[in-house]
Amino acid sequence: CPGHDSVMIGDKVLLTLAVVASECPSTAQLHTILANALEVHRNMVKDVFCEVGEEVVLPEDDALLAGQPKARALTLGGDLVVNATEAPDVLLRVAQLPDSKVPVGNRFANALKSALDYMGSVEKLHKPVYAPDQVIDFHKACRGDAARPLGNDSVGTNCPVAMVERSSCAAQCNSGGIANGTFVCLASKLRLKSVCPGQDSLTIGDKVLFTLATVASACPSSERLRTIVAK
Repeated sequence: CPGHDSVMIGDKVLLTLAVVASECPSTAQLHTILANALEVHRNMVKDVFCEVGEEVVLPEDDALLAGQPKARALTLGGDLVVNATEAPDVLLRVAQLPDSKVPVGNRFANALKSALDYMGSVEKLHKPVYAPDQVIDFHKACRGDAARPLGNDSVGTNCPVAMVERSSCAAQCNSGGIANGTFVCLASKLRLKSVCPGQDSLTIGDKVLFTLATVASACPSSERLRTIVAK
């Protein structure tokens, strides 16, 4: 129930597999493995997961191959964002993931074997599920009342308290003039500046905005991030 927040709706294909292996691949590894095995764009693969279950005693030959007598029962899966036209083809490819005798399953098995110390059986826990009209993106509203206009002619803004994704607003000028620049709500963060300069001076130009989600141990400093992006 988004209220002032923003939501994007689309179709998904859901998959869940039971795998006997030495350990779970990392989320990044599993994301890449599924995208490559299914030959789909990485952006189509969402919400991958791997859960570790009970220990599994391996047959003697597999134990020799694994270098240990036991492995783990894993449950892994993810969602694929699709449109109605491509859904039948994606459903067919997902259904082939457990079958190493076909190209999709062979790519999947080989990639898992390369990523893990040991991989045994792969089974599907259910048929691939086509789920139309699902949430594929969500952004919380921006705090429009947090917008701070610049310039000595500024007397506030016309920003609403809650700003939906990609909406914009601007400073309000005491002189009745039009503000330079706008505030914009992007990925739940209020970006850019808006100015009523009055007797102040400013420079106007064009900008390209981007936002990335990254899993890391810590944020780089602003100066270090500036250098990383520039290079």
